[in-house]
Amino acid sequence: MTLLKFNSKPLCLSLLLLLATVAAPALAPLPCYSQVAQESDTPDTDEQESGNDKADDDVPYRLSPNRSPRGSRSVEQFSKRAEGFVSLFKPVVESASQSVVKVYSGGRQLALGVIVDSDGLILTKASELKGELKCQLPNGKLIPADVYGIHSETDLAMLRVRASSLNAVQFAPEPDPTIGQWVASPLPDQQPLVGIVSVNTREIPPSTPFIGIQMSNLDDRDGVRISRIVSKSPADEAGLWINDVIVKIDSSDTADIDSLREVLGQYDPNERITMTVLRGDSEKRIKLTLAEKDKASPQNRRSNQQNSMGSRLSRRRKAFSNAFQHDSMLTARNCGGPVVNLEGQVIGINIARAGRVANYSLPVKTIEPVVAELKTGNLAPEIVNKEAIEKIDLELEENAERLGDIPNRVADMERKLEAEQIRRDELNKAMLHFKKQLAQQDDQLARQQKDLRSLKDDLKRAEQIRRRLNDNRKLLSTGRR
Repeated sequence: MTLLKFNSKPLCLSLLLLLATVAAPALAPLPCYSQVAQESDTPDTDEQESGNDKADDDVPYRLSPNRSPRGSRSVEQFSKRAEGFVSLFKPVVESASQSVVKVYSGGRQLALGVIVDSDGLILTKASELKGELKCQLPNGKLIPADVYGIHSETDLAMLRVRASSLNAVQFAPEPDPTIGQWVASPLPDQQPLVGIVSVNTREIPPSTPFIGIQMSNLDDRDGVRISRIVSKSPADEAGLWINDVIVKIDSSDTADIDSLREVLGQYDPNERITMTVLRGDSEKRIKLTLAEKDKASPQNRRSNQQNSMGSRLSRRRKAFSNAFQHDSMLTARNCGGPVVNLEGQVIGINIARAGRVANYSLPVKTIEPVVAELKTGNLAPEIVNKEAIEKIDLELEENAERLGDIPNRVADMERKLEAEQIRRDELNKAMLHFKKQLAQQDDQLARQQKDLRSLKDDLKRAEQIRRRLNDNRKLLSTGRR
């Protein structure tokens, strides 16, 4: 039988609708288990989730160990992951696939990217980038890549490679996709991932900044007392102590828990702050980097592990001003690539794997102005991160002042220590010599003591003989026995 191709929108939709009708239960959107549970925010806690970074990123979904393998295969053939069904989407993603690249670091795939300029500009997910970057082009060639620009608000980055005549993607001038619409994500050298839009475009709010402490108000003065510190949290790593009293964050006073939360709400995760704390009778200024509550809070760890289902969630999966949600079995390393509609038009960029069946994609209306801004070069890393770099430079200067002449004193102390070590070695040598002499002296003393005992014995015997002889002489001289 000859497979039909998607040469027209009506035919495309007809085939898919027919298949959806036959396998409606399997093809219906899965329940959105990815929604993070709303935890209660008790008045005296600031708390710690795990991104499960060590999970296997090659497996987009794992079946429960209690599920029957035979039953799994039976269900699988009617699901939207079935090979026969997914193959229907290959013509849909064919055009967009020519613009998709893989982004690597040290031989490990970090993300996907999409070519937005034929002369080597590639759009990808910013927060997944690290190390020395390389891009594998659609022709299989692996070449070095530099970060040309970063757009923090959307978590998009633009890479630049030394290549030309590349196939630049064409974004669709279509309205945002809506609930129930089929979408597909092209993957290099693999079957596309197929899903259904489950939530319309909306704002994805940011995560709450997290310090890792429990707090209590003071009765007699302003300030917030630390009553507990979460292990391996920013507070723990920065060296805060239980019973420290927080009186200020940067230049803002923290008279009580409410004011501390209000001040903390002005910051984003990963920002560097300075906390002024009272420790006994002394005041200390402690710097720490805020974490994300969704990634660091123990309350969220179990939820994130369940959502990850064997494949880690994206490092950044919140704080997007506009994103639509779909249920494709996406992995974190396949974010940064395009998502297309049934006509093969690129309608967005996959930006985050937020849960087992929840993926966020930026719509075209959000992407296009960002691409234009990134191309100007005005969002180069050193420009975007200028404020953070200046803070680090200032902290380095403060640290240098705090150190003062300590390096010179350390060098002087090391020289003194070396001299003392030499003197100690000399004393050890002398001690060994004296110990040897002492041992010889001990041997000589032992011999002399033995000789003395022998002489004393001889003297005692001589005295005994003398007394006996004198007694005998006396008897003889008197004629008595």
